[in-house]
Amino acid sequence: MTTTRTSDKKEDASPPLPLRVAFLHLDWGIGGAEQLMLQLAQVTVALGHGVALYTTRCEPSHCFAPLQPSTGVLYPFLHVHGRWIPQDIAGRFRAICSTIRLLYLAWCMARTQRNPAPDVIVLDVLPTPLPFLQYLFPTSSLLFYCHFPDQLLIQSAYQNRKDNEENATTSETTPIQPTTTAPPPKGWYRTIIDFLENQTMPFADTIVVNSHFTRRTVLETFPSLQQQQQAQP
Repeated sequence: MTTTRTSDKKEDASPPLPLRVAFLHLDWGIGGAEQLMLQLAQVTVALGHGVALYTTRCEPSHCFAPLQPSTGVLYPFLHVHGRWIPQDIAGRFRAICSTIRLLYLAWCMARTQRNPAPDVIVLDVLPTPLPFLQYLFPTSSLLFYCHFPDQLLIQSAYQNRKDNEENATTSETTPIQPTTTAPPPKGWYRTIIDFLENQTMPFADTIVVNSHFTRRTVLETFPSLQQQQQAQP
């Protein structure tokens, strides 16, 4: 499923080939998100287009075969910048650190790949860098792959942790209380992050999700999309 907004960019009926496609991903490690993005990059190359992969981290001992040095088919297109930026601060503020890392990555890409600019920029995980990417690359189409709203994953992790703590402190003689499904209380930090994500999602020209369920969840989670975007199967 894709959700596409009406773009102000000039669209040609038949775009020139091959296209230049840039992928921005925080960590090219071993996981489902990384595998999906790599498969998309490999298909892009197989179709005859040019690719560039930008990331802040990619360890040879912890990455998929296509990114292995010397032998990886995508390794020649890999660009690593911003390894020095921390993933979090004392175990907290991961979302803001991730945003800073992606903004720095976008700036590095602008220094090395501005003339000519990419025809398509593919971003996943967080939408917050989208306005900056639109500013740096006004002629590029922005595609955001939304695996699942981050704020809902945070709520799920909070509830699981709460349930585990309650189970650990409940003795055999203590009645088990019904499990609450209320979301965690939002602090100022999470409120700001949720606001920024909602405001930046519409900057994508195309938002891609993997199912009807995720599409419905994304539209319910980000009210800004309901008026500015139209769903396409």
